[in-house]
Amino acid sequence: MTRFSTIVMALLAIGTSLLSTLPTRAEQPTDVTSKMAWTDGFAPQVWSISTAFRSQYVFSNGALAYDKFVAQPNLFVKLQNGFTMDVWSSIPVDTSDIGDNFGTELDFTVGWSGEVYGFNLNLNANYYDMYRVFRADESDMWVPTFETSYDFALTPEITVSPYFKLEVNFTTNGATVGETFERLGTRVSWKMNDLVTLAGDTYALYDPGILGGDVAWIGSAEASVLWDVGGGVIVEFPYVRVISPFDSTKGTDDRGTKIIYGAGMTLNF
Repeated sequence: MTRFSTIVMALLAIGTSLLSTLPTRAEQPTDVTSKMAWTDGFAPQVWSISTAFRSQYVFSNGALAYDKFVAQPNLFVKLQNGFTMDVWSSIPVDTSDIGDNFGTELDFTVGWSGEVYGFNLNLNANYYDMYRVFRADESDMWVPTFETSYDFALTPEITVSPYFKLEVNFTTNGATVGETFERLGTRVSWKMNDLVTLAGDTYALYDPGILGGDVAWIGSAEASVLWDVGGGVIVEFPYVRVISPFDSTKGTDDRGTKIIYGAGMTLNF
């Protein structure tokens, strides 16, 4: 059995185990205390389905994965107890390219997010099924991540959130073992009215030369306009991102300045 198959079987087993704990209709609690005990545990708090369209797929360290349009659907669930589950993928819009390059990817994430002493914390375990998808190839990666941020409400409409993120990288072939990306950034949200919100994210990332790239600092800035059209539907248009290395100790890889644009839509339940 491949490593990917083992992961899928484990996730299915966990899901089946959780579903088996759901009370039947005849067993539904009638007192408020019992209902709250269930709600405070494994009942979904947030779940959403989204799709983003991007003119290119560029990794967080500025490396180009695929230089044509991709669709990037995502399923996200957060439970009342803070645990999260996420499935994300990247699919070339040119269907003839599907599976033949790093534009095709399937990621699985489980984690926890919550607030501790006013700080937002996110702890995640990620499995990146990269080229070739559905095979436990040497390009696949295990990536535990840690992120902390703090929200500053400058006004009731404007929130600025500085953050720090640590990504610990392991490739399945053992070429990369525990090398890290450190990221410092700031997210901004400005709710202009009930319809329009401006969102932005800027960061600087240190790449120690993982996967054969140069040792470099990478800068990224992105902005989008979010349209709340009602019914839990958020439309993202337009979206633009600029990503570029600040410097490089070797200057031998092909990471240059890249501009990505696109749009997207999210359905929140």
